[in-house]
Amino acid sequence: MTGKTLPLALRHRRAGEGRRLLTAVSLAAIMLTLLAPRVLAQSCMEWVLRSTEGPSPRWGIAQAMVYDSARERCVLFGGRGLDSLLADTWTWSGGSWTLAAETGPQRRYAHAMAFDSWRNRVVLVGGASTGYIRDTWEWDGERWSLVTTDGLLPIGNHAMAFDSTRGVTVLFGGYGSGVYRATREWDGVSWTHVTSEGPGPRFDHAMAFDARRGVTVLFGGGGANSEVYGDTWEWDGESWTQVATDGPAPRQVPGMTYDYARGVIVLFGGVNRNQHFDDTWEWDGLAWRQVASSGPSARATAASAFDFARGAVVLFGGSIDVGREVFGDTWEYRRQPRMSIDFPNCSIGGLVTIEWSCTTPHGVIALLFARTTGETTIPDGRPCAGTRLGLGPQNLQLVHTARSDSRGSGSVRAIVSHAACGGRAQVLDVTTCALSEVVPVE
Repeated sequence: MTGKTLPLALRHRRAGEGRRLLTAVSLAAIMLTLLAPRVLAQSCMEWVLRSTEGPSPRWGIAQAMVYDSARERCVLFGGRGLDSLLADTWTWSGGSWTLAAETGPQRRYAHAMAFDSWRNRVVLVGGASTGYIRDTWEWDGERWSLVTTDGLLPIGNHAMAFDSTRGVTVLFGGYGSGVYRATREWDGVSWTHVTSEGPGPRFDHAMAFDARRGVTVLFGGGGANSEVYGDTWEWDGESWTQVATDGPAPRQVPGMTYDYARGVIVLFGGVNRNQHFDDTWEWDGLAWRQVASSGPSARATAASAFDFARGAVVLFGGSIDVGREVFGDTWEYRRQPRMSIDFPNCSIGGLVTIEWSCTTPHGVIALLFARTTGETTIPDGRPCAGTRLGLGPQNLQLVHTARSDSRGSGSVRAIVSHAACGGRAQVLDVTTCALSEVVPVE
């Protein structure tokens, strides 16, 4: 291995009742009148920490999570913990993680997955265990099946994406007996070698399919001679085209996925030798743009996927310092609701104006009220089950429900009793289960 860079992976509940949760109790409102919404000049996209429970901390999973659109949940498999390789399968439904299986493919990391939306199957390929692996598995929502061990050399640290226009899973690059540069495609029956032209040999790169433009997008990675790339390529099913050399700094194993709601590729983190990144970028087909300024801590090899039902990029796990510090947190990059309350004369009650923005366009929102802050989890069997509210359970009330306008904004005006003073309010986007910060009524 002298003179070559080893792969990074080897170098290292919907509305519920809390007690009276979402009951039809008003805030002593005498009148509720929808007003024309006010547009707030602000970015709606933010990273939100959703959970620190679920799968154990792990890394080497940069391509190991996908969104199963048939069953509306993210699927995560395997990875590397602090002391061992893993072979468990987990699903994320937006509120909590569920252990779905402990049998199937052998323990591994540095594998790649894609969701075949034509056949409703998760496709898993290769990875590293005691050595590199050459198998192809599929998950049908209940169990894993070994499909073939033919068509590929032993491979890991590769990247895959499902081309939903042509109905094939696209695989590029990777590491095994050397650094690969071949493009191969899986049609559900067999692998086909398509071309060895295009990006140079590389591993630890990222790929995602841009459904709006019908191309597979590739970014970054490492080369055979210690190169770290920062170039962007696109595959149209016939040939590769280099489309950018600027944008995110050169890096390996970032999290990258396609945001179907907004039609952009979202990239987070990665590593260039000893420098770990915590930046977020978006690719719109013409240029890269750096966006969120805060969110998950710097890390590489984190898994990411886009939750289509809830309009959020989901990111899990990863590590820094070649697996010496490993994460088990779950984040979402999504439209983050904002709310403001104008109560001009709290001491005697009267006219209150409640405004919200950054909710789902034309989505349903719920205005909640409680006397105290705290933590209340919406129970199973209710809309947004598993969502943790920032309001205490005592006398938790539903003040009002409404629909947002085409920009995700809206407002309500009400005559409210002074008894509301000192309480707390929060907006719940019932469509995506996103929550605003808790706002005091004062």
